[in-house]
Amino acid sequence: MQRAFVWSLLLLVAQLGLLRGASRGAKNVQVSLEAPWGVAPLVLEASEFFSGGTSDGDGDELFWRYATAIPANALEMSDKDQYESALSAARTLVSNARVDILKYALSLRNYSPKLQAFAELWAHAEASGCKLGANAVAVIAGSCIKEPSEVKDALAAIRPGGKTPPDDVNVLSFDHVYGGSTSTGGAVAPTVLLYAAIGTPSFLSFHAELTKLVDAGTVRYVLRHAWPARAPARMPLQGYGVELAIKNMEYKTVDDRDRESSGKDGDAVADQEDTIDGFDFMVLIGRREELMEDLTAFRDTLREDVLRSDSTELKVWNLKDIGIQASQRVMSAEEPLRLIRDLSHNLPSMVSSLSRMRVNQQVKAEIEGNQQYLHPGANLVLLNGRQLDVEAMSPYQLLDVVRHETALIEELTGLGIDAASGRKLLNAPNEDARMGGMMGGQESRSFRLDIREEAFITWMNDLERDDTYAKWPRDLGQLLQRGWPGRLRFVARNLYTALFVIDPADFEGLQLAAEAFQMIQQQMPFRAGIIFASLEQVPASAETRAPAGKGRDDNSNDDGDTSAASATEIPPAVRFFRLFHALMDRHGREAAFTFLASHSEMGMQPQSSAKIQLQQLKANFKGTVKQFPAKYRNSKGKPDRARWNSACADASRDIILKESTDFIRTAGLQVGEPVIVVNGHVMQGKEAEINQFMHQLSVQQVEVQRGVYFGKLMDHADLYPQIIKLAGGAYRRFHPQIVPGTARSDKMISAVGVSALVDAARFHVPGYEDTSTTRPISHIVAVDLATPVGRELALAALKRLSQSSLEHSGMVRLALLHNGAAGSNPEEALLVLQEAQRTWKDKKTAQTTAAKILRLATNVTALLEAGEWAVRAPKDPTIAPLLAAVRKFVPEGFPAGTVPPGQQAAAAQAAFGVAPGDCAVATAGRIFFVSADSRFMMDDFTLSEATEFEDRVRHVHTTLERASFPGVNADTVTSDWLSSLALKASLIVLRQRLKGIQRQEIPQQWKARLTGFYAGGSEEALLQVTAAVDPLCKAAQRIAPLLMALAKAFGARVHVVLNPQADTTSLPIKGYFRYVLKTFLEFDAHGEVIEAHRASFSGLPESKLLSMQLHPPHAWFVEAEACRHDMDNIQLDQLGDDEQVLSATYRLDRILLTGHCGEERYEPPAGLQLQLLKASTTGTQRVLSDTIVMSNLGYFQLKAQPGVFSLTTAKGRSREMYAFWDNDDNTHDEIPVAILTWEPQVIMLRAKRRPGYEMASLRDRVDEAGGGERVGASIWSSIESMFGYESDDASGPGDAAGEEVVALKPSELETIHVFSLASGHLYERFLKIMMLSVVQNTKNPVKFWLLRNFLSPAFKNVIPKMAARHGFEYELVTYKWPSWLHQQTEKQRIIWGYKVLMLDVLFPLSVPKIIYIDSDQVVRADVQELWNMDLKGKPYAYTPFCDNKKEIEGFRFWKQGFWAQHLGTSKYHISALYVVDLRRFRELGAGDTLRMVYSQLSRDPNSLANLDQDLPNYAQHQVPIFSLPQEWLWCETWCSNSTLATAKTIDLCNNPMTKEPKLDQARRIVKEWEKLDSIANFPVPEARQKEASCSQGDHVEQDAAPAA
Repeated sequence: MQRAFVWSLLLLVAQLGLLRGASRGAKNVQVSLEAPWGVAPLVLEASEFFSGGTSDGDGDELFWRYATAIPANALEMSDKDQYESALSAARTLVSNARVDILKYALSLRNYSPKLQAFAELWAHAEASGCKLGANAVAVIAGSCIKEPSEVKDALAAIRPGGKTPPDDVNVLSFDHVYGGSTSTGGAVAPTVLLYAAIGTPSFLSFHAELTKLVDAGTVRYVLRHAWPARAPARMPLQGYGVELAIKNMEYKTVDDRDRESSGKDGDAVADQEDTIDGFDFMVLIGRREELMEDLTAFRDTLREDVLRSDSTELKVWNLKDIGIQASQRVMSAEEPLRLIRDLSHNLPSMVSSLSRMRVNQQVKAEIEGNQQYLHPGANLVLLNGRQLDVEAMSPYQLLDVVRHETALIEELTGLGIDAASGRKLLNAPNEDARMGGMMGGQESRSFRLDIREEAFITWMNDLERDDTYAKWPRDLGQLLQRGWPGRLRFVARNLYTALFVIDPADFEGLQLAAEAFQMIQQQMPFRAGIIFASLEQVPASAETRAPAGKGRDDNSNDDGDTSAASATEIPPAVRFFRLFHALMDRHGREAAFTFLASHSEMGMQPQSSAKIQLQQLKANFKGTVKQFPAKYRNSKGKPDRARWNSACADASRDIILKESTDFIRTAGLQVGEPVIVVNGHVMQGKEAEINQFMHQLSVQQVEVQRGVYFGKLMDHADLYPQIIKLAGGAYRRFHPQIVPGTARSDKMISAVGVSALVDAARFHVPGYEDTSTTRPISHIVAVDLATPVGRELALAALKRLSQSSLEHSGMVRLALLHNGAAGSNPEEALLVLQEAQRTWKDKKTAQTTAAKILRLATNVTALLEAGEWAVRAPKDPTIAPLLAAVRKFVPEGFPAGTVPPGQQAAAAQAAFGVAPGDCAVATAGRIFFVSADSRFMMDDFTLSEATEFEDRVRHVHTTLERASFPGVNADTVTSDWLSSLALKASLIVLRQRLKGIQRQEIPQQWKARLTGFYAGGSEEALLQVTAAVDPLCKAAQRIAPLLMALAKAFGARVHVVLNPQADTTSLPIKGYFRYVLKTFLEFDAHGEVIEAHRASFSGLPESKLLSMQLHPPHAWFVEAEACRHDMDNIQLDQLGDDEQVLSATYRLDRILLTGHCGEERYEPPAGLQLQLLKASTTGTQRVLSDTIVMSNLGYFQLKAQPGVFSLTTAKGRSREMYAFWDNDDNTHDEIPVAILTWEPQVIMLRAKRRPGYEMASLRDRVDEAGGGERVGASIWSSIESMFGYESDDASGPGDAAGEEVVALKPSELETIHVFSLASGHLYERFLKIMMLSVVQNTKNPVKFWLLRNFLSPAFKNVIPKMAARHGFEYELVTYKWPSWLHQQTEKQRIIWGYKVLMLDVLFPLSVPKIIYIDSDQVVRADVQELWNMDLKGKPYAYTPFCDNKKEIEGFRFWKQGFWAQHLGTSKYHISALYVVDLRRFRELGAGDTLRMVYSQLSRDPNSLANLDQDLPNYAQHQVPIFSLPQEWLWCETWCSNSTLATAKTIDLCNNPMTKEPKLDQARRIVKEWEKLDSIANFPVPEARQKEASCSQGDHVEQDAAPAA
């Protein structure tokens, strides 16, 4: 009875709640994002799926097959019928898996930007007078042809006299060029541009006519999409997130006008632990304990209702295990992946019910066990082992990855390998995994260069023999004692041997050796030696000249000037070498290296004449002789000192220099540039510098420590050879193209040419050919025996073939391919060698046969080199029978086992990318180019085998041994077939490596019995996804929808292991989220696409204050376009009764183009000005966006849109100093850029200094009045703005290509530039008042620079009217937060970041200064005083915090703890107002410095609490601050009331004691507030409006620092 009463009460309350909800009406929020262009026909979008340049490697062949498979009336069909037609055609061309990818791509409108680029091209053609006609028009030499029958006549008209005119059509990289002949009689055929729509009769007619002409070699046929425009003009977008964050209500930030207009105050919701909706459950349970269970259930039901409407905060102890509780809830759901999405999207409304779940200890234990191998809360997604970037992954990037992975697996299965083995192949361990992560990604543990030629090494020290180290411990156990991380242990053993290979004439190398010698003197614990190798030719008399000067009497003097002439005749390298060894012999090691160090300093001095250099050298030599006593005495008992003349003339050691040079060349090391060999690890090129050397010593210490720990180093034996072998292999030759490092070859056999190459190659193996053994290492050698390089290479290859006892010989096969002239003697000679390999086979005498072939090759190459092949080869008893057989092949045909030389050469040139006559070697698919400067010896073959085997071939071989080959005839699976399969599979693995794709597998120790689940496809699915997900984190808000897309759209098998954060202390997600993503198109009853993509929020707590933030893909610039509500302060219970939906529409404004720019040595050219130019329909170019290159990573960003552009340096200093540099060492003033995707690739630019500017700086300026001398001022002082255009559709001063920069008018020089930003209606209201107060208090022209990122549509609509009314200029600027810069997640902190982190790139370079003023500030004085203030050379000026209000003293945090210690005598400044001298700011690189400091501090969640203030104050030791007078910023919180009267600005800063709303504070403190408010927000009659003075208008914002 009692229980029935309770449940009746529950039902009544529920009904009351429903009635209340029905009467009030549920409020919801809807957000959409649109592109500013319309949709294209689906058949056209689908065609781009088949276009060339994709990962599929199919070229454009599939595109043309698709184009002709589409019905002629497709463009007249409904969307649904077009969709079905496209899929039907696709099924005839590609697999079902790729058809699924096409469906997903069409749903995303993935190819819309590319089609929009085609639309831009058509717009240009249309502007020139062409009309589309019946959906097709051809353009020939500028003439528009509307009928296919007119094409031939048009071609004849441009060929007067039958001559083909020059073809000047610019065919773009994404144009569709029909295959076939493009030349006629050796001349380039004229180009026919066909603008047409696939799926129309006109296209098919033109296509039929043009393909015939292409086949005849008459024309080049290029197709560009063109189609009639259709409504709607906007295209809804997907792939973005929308966040509604619950705002902190501590300070009131809502504009009271919004509240007044709604007439509502809001309702309060009870938030008590035991009192809910008036029921005090503590009292009820106390009175009726027997009903505790029912009352508790009733209480929970009521609480759930309250939470749904108000997201009540929970206590810390309720949240401790919330991650584990969420995991349990997920594992009990029917659709766990969907629940992860719902939990992460709606956590505040669901957290209460989660917190009441009982924690399952087994689940908790499994989670904690897994977290031994993965950090708690970390998210990881692996697609076929390939790790996806969960922080930045978008649906568009996911599409590219899925397409690539599907193509890879299909390529492997197409070779006959089963899918599971194919995935295993792709998971080849990368170098980091093989090295245990110790050596770094570019260093190898499989290679060490073993140099022990003591005769060539001059040691600086020896830790085991020198007295200096006698007191150091010798026990290797010292290495295992505790010490400072990275610091070398002081042990008197030669644990680290560093050999410096230097050219005596190279000052850079000498300086490197000198620095090493200085470290030795400072007792750094490594052994160092030098090996001299000279580019200069050693005198021919080196081997015979007698020693000079030995035994001379001390009183004889040969130091006169008579030797000057003879000394200059000696090559500088040889002269230094002789002097060095003279000092070494007579004065000792320290004297010789001191002389080396003093001589190296000459390299740091200005270049002088040879005579002066010789005088300096002589002075250094004599000074060293005086400094160090002689080691010996002569026959008269006097010190036997080194003498200048004698030393210069002593050629007794020149033979050593010659032999050491030859040895270094033979070892494969560079001569002429410094090389360092540290324990066998080779460092040359850019790596050979002192910091890299010190790092390598630390790396080697770890290696040695491991060797000692595992007992691999024997203390009683010589350590050096043991240490060399620790890494895996000691080799006698180094080859930079082979050994992993920065110079390693990144070339590989082309995927298209590999099959033809395998068919053309006749492989042979060391010794007898065992047909039962798989040979996974294939050497394919392209040679031309007409060249010395080719002959040497062929002999080295055959020598390797004869060495069957070497490591990996049982896994190697080799093929020689002819790559020389047809019908020549060298071709015939190579065929002789190939015939010998084919016919000379004897199992019993395998080694003898191999030796015979090598002798034959030696004889053949000798005849070719002597030019006697034609005469002596037919008479040679060994060569003659082989030659006779070869000569029969030509008329009678080549027998089985031989390949015609023409086929060999064609295959080699196609697969290797070489020209006829070039030589190259491919080992397991990696290409090494061979030339006179880069020889390839027999040792290089064994070295390449070892490195490629360790790198990937071992993994491939092991996998193939366990693989199955479904659908392959058993008789086909032979040794030769498997060896070729290993080559092709190794190529696929290498292709992934060269693209930087890394793969990994989850730890085998992971357990997922209680915390893991599967979704999507079966175990046989092509795509296998493994994910570790924290279900209650912001990353899961995107991960879950993307995993659902993988499972649903692509049939991927998704395995999820839950990895929640441990011991949560606060709500992980403080807001609501929606991710807009549909994986399939949907159609209405009329067959039209339903384009209603939007984020929809319902069931939100209506009394909470929410802030909206869009999360688009990083490359998108979006802005609010239509919303009458305050998106920064959403409170649903303030909507009117007739307003159930709060809607907002955003627009994609630009697509971001980012990149990194470096000079020849990869240093960023900081300050380089870049422009993105767009061709207009009038044929001119205009600046679409401008920027400067940061010092940070050489980063730059430009805003673009789909289309074709030119990227160039700006006129002025940038173009004067720099040009772009391509891989072929050509320079360009412009490079083409095409925006064809939603997320363009990052551009890597190389800038090259022009001749004469090698030592110049962008910060120099030319003093024109002083005759062109450079003075120490900044480039910025001479830059003028190019931003003279008004909108994307209007041209202005600076639009025309080649136009000179327009100088500023004199009146503009006095313009005061003010920067500010605002978010939300309240702060926009403040902003208008601040702007008005600035304008009213100065006579100078004012230009406001407003950050547009957060401005509402209403503000952007009103600001032109306000500018016209009050006579100021304004410009809207923006800059996308760089992806490499630590991203803030809270909107307020993002705003703070923009205030200080982007100052050097937000404004035009012509703006000399900027004054930042907070929007909630009122200016009472003329800001011209700030503008003209001398900052004493400092880059910016802030106002210090007031110090005269004593009652607030406890809140002055900068006076205590860390800040007091860090600041010292410096002041802590407020960021509400500051002045930036932009020229000085950029000169000092202050922006780069601030970003570096920010990157260091921002990852600590406890630092930079007030980012915009803390950062400049913390960094003022690096970026100094000028302190403004105190009256320039008054704030009631920190300043006393007595100073208000003299205040020049009043800041409405928050008061931590009173928390008074800003509007109340403004009305109370600022006496002119009401007047300013009424003026700033007074509606302007239409008749009184003047055109606003905005240089770009409302719709064009400025990019980073426009160039001049």
